[in-house]
Amino acid sequence: MGYTSPRQIFNAEEEFQLETYIKKACDIYFGLTLTEVRKLANDCGKALLKSLP
Repeated sequence: MGYTSPRQIFNAEEEFQLETYIKKACDIYFGLTLTEVRKLANDCGKALLKSLP
């Protein structure tokens, strides 16, 4: 959100799935720190073989 498209890594569906996972973790009181969220996003990007253009 707020990034121009050359910097966007995830498409809308992938971003929605990541957002949903983070919200579910919060709902069950398994909150993630900002550092953990960044690491999760990085790991997801690596798993999906994403990289900056």
